[in-house]
Amino acid sequence: MFRTPINLTPVSPQMSLEQPLLSMGSCFADVMGERLRNHKFHILSNPFGVLYHPLAIFNALEMALKQEMPPEPSYLCHQGIYYNYNLHSQLAHSSLEQLQGTIALRNTQTKNQLDQRPVLILTFGTAYQYQLKASGMRVANCHKQPADLFERRCSTVSEIVESFSTLHQMLKVSQILISVSPVRHIKDGLIENNYSKSLLRVACQEIVDTFSDTQYFPGYEMVMDDLRDYRFYGKDMIHPNEVAHDYIWELFVKNYLDESSRRFIEQWEKITRNLKHKAFHQDSEGHQKFLRNTLSMLEQVPTQIDVREEIQQIKTQLI
Repeated sequence: MFRTPINLTPVSPQMSLEQPLLSMGSCFADVMGERLRNHKFHILSNPFGVLYHPLAIFNALEMALKQEMPPEPSYLCHQGIYYNYNLHSQLAHSSLEQLQGTIALRNTQTKNQLDQRPVLILTFGTAYQYQLKASGMRVANCHKQPADLFERRCSTVSEIVESFSTLHQMLKVSQILISVSPVRHIKDGLIENNYSKSLLRVACQEIVDTFSDTQYFPGYEMVMDDLRDYRFYGKDMIHPNEVAHDYIWELFVKNYLDESSRRFIEQWEKITRNLKHKAFHQDSEGHQKFLRNTLSMLEQVPTQIDVREEIQQIKTQLI
């Protein structure tokens, strides 16, 4: 035995394919969100871009719930591009009007998803937050502005839990799944990163112990304590690699999704392998038979799953 595997007990209730999902937080939330989307789950992932700090995530959700726009002082223009301190630079635009239009659209999309009582998946990246020295305004992203404009401090466990409690009173979701991102924030420093992650982990535990509709997903522990090896990281030695993602995904599916969803995922993975297949001779009898078999598999997919694009992809290759 060269590992200390995590033994998970399947959660209850388990998520179904029909349930809407909303995933927000660190870049790890993007990874898991993409996996769910690729398997035909109805998910909205990081509508406001990657957000690392719990309070930044809660603030974005509250903004969407209230259908409010960010306050005027939170906008900035740098080298002709407009940003908002509350959101990721992914939402930047060359005009203030375009940026505000994008934010309003993401607000609406997020509110619509929340109105469907989704499973809410939150991934916390760091407990360190930055504030503008001039105004004291807390920012979610510094947008590469000079470091001397900001003051860095670590949020306390009580600040995170109290902020979540305020948000929780406004939420009407079917289930909340929280986790700590296994991505290492080395720019904070290794010692500081471990301190930050420990605060997040304690905050998660207090939240789970307090709110019965909230559960903890141990993605952090899967990487740090189970896999526990640099071969499961990318070249930057910061982000888990695809092998690690595959392993986390496997445990997530096994323990957090219901039986019908697991059966569909197995079915869909066979179909996607067929869809990715590149034939040397597309008009050969063998490949045409392969395409017809794949089309038959697609036509057997449950009717609530939209596979029109994939069916069209196959039909365009049939002769």
